[in-house]
Amino acid sequence: MGCLFIVSCAPIVSKEVRARASDAPFREAVRNPDRYRGMTFIWGGAIVQTKQADSASLMEVVQNPLTGRGAVADRDVSYGRFLVRSQKLLDPLIYRAGRLVTVAGELVDTRRGKIGEGEYLYPVLSADEIHLLGEDYGGYRFMPSIFLGIGITD
Repeated sequence: MGCLFIVSCAPIVSKEVRARASDAPFREAVRNPDRYRGMTFIWGGAIVQTKQADSASLMEVVQNPLTGRGAVADRDVSYGRFLVRSQKLLDPLIYRAGRLVTVAGELVDTRRGKIGEGEYLYPVLSADEIHLLGEDYGGYRFMPSIFLGIGITD
């Protein structure tokens, strides 16, 4: 008699990108973007909006902390917003407001914008990987279960 336990905990972002990603906190990169320009980061959160420009898609994201595997851990905590620039078409109906996303990319620029009436300086990631999470995805949760049964074999 044996017992098999399988739990899927694979990281969302590829091993190659994770290997070169900075572990500097989001807050620090936002405070001093010039210091971190050219470095790779893995950030995630809730999409605010996605727009199409002539040569790229631009997605605004409210930053949320991530789990160890790269999924959004807590939607009620944020240290700001960031922009994601992608050469791929990010259809605004798919990458719509409220969806959760994990993005890995290089910090390439900052862009001035507004949140409501207030001025805001957005860090801009050039996307290497974009992982759209399921509609109701809330991070990894382990729900223990016990199953009992009787089996008969030949």
